[in-house]
Amino acid sequence: MHSLLAFSRHLLRFTGWRSLAVLGLMLVAALSEGIGLVMLLPIMSLAGLGSESGFSLGIIDTIVDTLSRANVELTLRGLVAVFVLLIVFRHFIVYASTRLSENTRISYVAALREELFGALCDADWRTIKSGGVRHLGQILLVDSWRVGDAAQNFFRFGSTLILAGVNFAIAAALSPILALSVFIGIGGLILVSRKRYGSVQVQGSNITRIQNDLYRVVENYLDSLRVAKLANAQSQMRADFARTVSALTRQYTGFVDDFVTTRMTFQIGAAIGVGVFLIFAVEIVGAGGLELALLVIISARLVPQCSQVNQYAQHLLHQLPAFEQVERALTACRRSTDVRQSKAEPIVPVRSIALRGVETWAHGPSKKRLLADINIEIPVGLTVAVRGPSGAGKSTLADVLSGLLLVETGDLLIDGEPVGEDRLSAWRQSVGYVPQHSVLLEDTFKRNLTWLLAREPSRQELDRALACTSLDSMVDALPDGLDTMISRREGALSGGERQRIAIARELLRRPRLLILDEATNALDPDSE
Repeated sequence: MHSLLAFSRHLLRFTGWRSLAVLGLMLVAALSEGIGLVMLLPIMSLAGLGSESGFSLGIIDTIVDTLSRANVELTLRGLVAVFVLLIVFRHFIVYASTRLSENTRISYVAALREELFGALCDADWRTIKSGGVRHLGQILLVDSWRVGDAAQNFFRFGSTLILAGVNFAIAAALSPILALSVFIGIGGLILVSRKRYGSVQVQGSNITRIQNDLYRVVENYLDSLRVAKLANAQSQMRADFARTVSALTRQYTGFVDDFVTTRMTFQIGAAIGVGVFLIFAVEIVGAGGLELALLVIISARLVPQCSQVNQYAQHLLHQLPAFEQVERALTACRRSTDVRQSKAEPIVPVRSIALRGVETWAHGPSKKRLLADINIEIPVGLTVAVRGPSGAGKSTLADVLSGLLLVETGDLLIDGEPVGEDRLSAWRQSVGYVPQHSVLLEDTFKRNLTWLLAREPSRQELDRALACTSLDSMVDALPDGLDTMISRREGALSGGERQRIAIARELLRRPRLLILDEATNALDPDSE
């Protein structure tokens, strides 16, 4: 219930007036259908289908009086014309409601993705580095769309519930006793079906977990195709993939089985209920005539409507675990936010870059100390090599020097002045970083060089960066030059070429501090 309430609040907060407009249109559509049903009474009466029942014909009198005041000709043709116009009006309302609800769902998914990606961008580096945000690709691509499906079922649940409520209100106006009997019967069927709601939500949670596994398996093997082929491990790759897909299929099949079983149970129970209702209405209540005919029609409509309410509720519960995963990711990103981006001019060191008494610890259960009492001063223009065993804290030191990692103790100083949180963004603009494993975009060669820049570089700047990294001849040999598409994974480019692209990208930024994190380990001696 908590997840459903949280989802409802989130949906209404993002969609605002659109959700209210959808629900309003659904209410108008339900009312127009209800009015159309009630109009069947005077139409059937004028058609010669008189009422021999003991029911009060107050409803017919009210309808006739209302139509007379509206100057509608109280003939069979006049009433049929009004009835047809009402049906046409309702279909236009349903059309508008359907379009608006679908557009709202699509807009909601887009807003959700933007919110999540924005929260990731605003998260501090320590949270991201420690693995606080997991399965982000799965959440952005798959779970967010499942949340959109939940929004769609939320609207369908609401519209069908409103329609069933209007039909029940008409039935209650015709005969409170019979309407109560219908309500009790349908309520009993829903209570019986409700037992499966828990298992439906568990299946939804399992699907979310297994989809995470599937995404992980695909990413792992796409990144490891070369070593897998060398080790002749394709069969293991296929087995892992098939095992995960099979588990996902079982969960979806289980949901479908439960869903179909629940629907069949509801429909069989409804058929028995309609039979009992007819016997009760005629033999015990003594109903008959037009009102009984209309009650039967309404009851026959209520049963599938209530069945749909039950079905939409199951789909909604099945999709809620996807929203819970999105919520967890948002919470993790917002637990510790990064410093605000600044439009201030980049900080340009003149004399030195220094660390004074710096200590920092890892997040998580280990609370391992990563740096202890670091004091270092680097004069401007000097090239410094930091050596040490694996895990000694070299990358952490680079993160602190670049201002990417906030420290618990100590200071980062530029020309002797501490760089506080209000100045970190300005300092980061002066830092270039090339990681050990170069990360490229699935985009053009030029886009990989320029995507970090605030402005489009000149051709001279591009040529200079390419020449400095010995990429000029390589670009000249490409079929489309700088517009050639390149892959972010291993492929046509060698490891050394990928590293040179990453270095050229940073050189175009003209940083005041350039950090190379073993960024030349794939280069030949001449290139290095």
